[in-house]
Amino acid sequence: MKAPASLLNKQSMKYLLFNLTVLASFIAVAATKLLGVRNSPLVPECHDTYDNTKQTSIPMQHHQQLRQQLRQQQREIFEIGDMVEVYDRKIHQEYAFFAEVGKINVTHHDGSIKYEIRAGPDRDELFQDIDSSSIRAHEPLEFKRRVMCDYGQSLGSSSRLIPCTILAYSYNERQSYYVLGMIDGKARHHDLPMSRIRPIVDMSSALEEEFERLSSSDLPRYDDSNHLRLRGVVELYDDNNYYSAAPLIITSYMKDGKMDLHHTFSSTHLPGVDPEDIRPYHVYGDGTDALCKVGELREVTPCTIVSHSMTKTGSVSYQVSYLNEGKTLQKFLPFTDVQRILKKKD
Repeated sequence: MKAPASLLNKQSMKYLLFNLTVLASFIAVAATKLLGVRNSPLVPECHDTYDNTKQTSIPMQHHQQLRQQLRQQQREIFEIGDMVEVYDRKIHQEYAFFAEVGKINVTHHDGSIKYEIRAGPDRDELFQDIDSSSIRAHEPLEFKRRVMCDYGQSLGSSSRLIPCTILAYSYNERQSYYVLGMIDGKARHHDLPMSRIRPIVDMSSALEEEFERLSSSDLPRYDDSNHLRLRGVVELYDDNNYYSAAPLIITSYMKDGKMDLHHTFSSTHLPGVDPEDIRPYHVYGDGTDALCKVGELREVTPCTIVSHSMTKTGSVSYQVSYLNEGKTLQKFLPFTDVQRILKKKD
């Protein structure tokens, strides 16, 4: 029995549409290969764009290849959403700034990378084609590091840049720093997001004088007991495996006389601490028994103070000795990674 002519016509039409679809696919692939269309996985030498708004990331095989290439060039590759430190003279000659990686543009044949970043006081300023050589990973800025604090409305404006010194990195979700800055002639404590911090690249003599005025009343001094006191830092006694005195950085003063403190060993914020519970911080003498954070994992281990050195900005670092697998090693550490032992527990 023969099928109705209308059914045969419908089936023929389906086959025709199917053949046209296949033909169109072959034409698209051929065009991609010939014209080198970007963002196509079929083209080995192309520019791929990875965008955080589309929740995409670098394919694993590309990621590993790029890491290997950049490792050979002693460069880093960053992920979308990373906070990075950027120094690009086309944007600002005197200062670096912190920004969030928004897109990654990759050239596969040579591994070159350009970043699109979001920066500015409110992370709403877009900068494109930032070379990877202008970007480095964010490492928490050290105590008393001199920076500029941006109270303005845009990255390009310098009208509200104020000299500040870093107190501590807050280690909170806001990604902020506790800073001390001179505002309206008075030293004030603030908690500023990273996006408003400008590390100084070129320090002018005029700016140097401004920082000297800011730190003149905050430099280490000898007290009545002839001990060198580190200003802006106090000790709080910890009761753990040892009776020890942890260094804490004063991040703000409250109207009732209490203080907000940053615990340097645990990287935690202690609000509203009564002055009666703390003691002034004195620079440790040679031979002092202490606990130190050492190694890549920053493990806490017993150590001994060998010597100390003061920085120009009023901070202190220690040369310490400690045992590692039966060998005595020495290392220089910032005071934030060292706390003295009062006495060992029985």
